[in-house]
Amino acid sequence: MQDEEVCRYLAWTPPRAIDETLELIRQAEGLMARRESIVFAQVWRETGRAIGSTRLLDVRPADRQVEIGSTFLAREYWRTPANTESKQRDTVYFSILDTEWPSVRSRLAARLYA
Repeated sequence: MQDEEVCRYLAWTPPRAIDETLELIRQAEGLMARRESIVFAQVWRETGRAIGSTRLLDVRPADRQVEIGSTFLAREYWRTPANTESKQRDTVYFSILDTEWPSVRSRLAARLYA
């Protein structure tokens, strides 16, 4: 994660040492323990190597609302099938209503499993 471009839109600077990386992991664990976010590792199936991460932020079950963000993907996996699941973008907001979800889900599944 020592790539400035990979970390361009993240709220933290790229870690330079293993201790800094471990601190970021501890912070993520704390957020999850407090139920403030859900953190996912993106793992390349063929190698088992962690290649990125994304989070569900501002989780509000009562409002049926969540944000997806703090997403990054190792540069060597840009423009690969991994990028279908983890887009490198500036801030973008989308809304999906309950009534829209079944068709959105079908289209997303078709893209991911094609």
